[in-house]
Amino acid sequence: MVLQSMQLMDANELHRRLVNIDLEPDDFRWAQQVFARLMQLDEPNQKSQIDETFTAVDQRRLIMILEEMEIEPLESEDPWFQSIHEGINELRSIPEAELQDKLNSLELPDDEKQACLILIRRALNLPHVDFKTQLSELGEETLDQLAGCLEALGLMDWEEKENDGEDRFDLVEITGNVELSDGTRLQGPAGLRQNLLARHLDDMSRQLIRKMLSYALGRQLEYYDEKAVEDIMSHLKKQNYAFDALIHGIVTSYPFQFKKPPHDSQ
Repeated sequence: MVLQSMQLMDANELHRRLVNIDLEPDDFRWAQQVFARLMQLDEPNQKSQIDETFTAVDQRRLIMILEEMEIEPLESEDPWFQSIHEGINELRSIPEAELQDKLNSLELPDDEKQACLILIRRALNLPHVDFKTQLSELGEETLDQLAGCLEALGLMDWEEKENDGEDRFDLVEITGNVELSDGTRLQGPAGLRQNLLARHLDDMSRQLIRKMLSYALGRQLEYYDEKAVEDIMSHLKKQNYAFDALIHGIVTSYPFQFKKPPHDSQ
């Protein structure tokens, strides 16, 4: 489905998406070759042709690139998509002369109006066979632009249909409980504090020492200040991380005791 969506995209849009993602040169050349092969298939909606090509290349590599390019088909049961589908079908039922008048009535800037005319004509010209599937495979970005055009024509009313007068949002209880990627469970701010103190106390202490020593010296720390940081850290641990031990360690440190006075400005 993702590959079919890619085939139905404009070639310039496909190239734009490819060059706008960060790929290694080898991956970029490889993707260009694969895309060229896929775009040359006779029938974009022939699943067997696409599957045959897809199995002949590195599937994981291709999927990662397509995900980076944000090429994904929409689910056809999405209410937003259903509203787009119904809007295009409504336009298809209008006689050509009336349709042209309706499109010309779009109250948009000239460049946006021209873009809408192109998008709508592109959707209207999709084959009637399996139309819904082919419409969904235009891609989310194209459909989003198409939805804006239909809304300007007064044919996009998906929020009202989706809600049916009810709240769209499911109420979810917000709690302070969370599970970290390593499986650690935390319960609220107290749990976070306990976890930090248990696992990262020395790291946090060193960062605090560096910040306060830098403030006391009135300058950024240099590599030669690291010995003083470690000396203060050693003193702090012996005093069970008492705050007054931190202050004492800073004011008795070598950099603080022998810091140069600021130059008098004449």
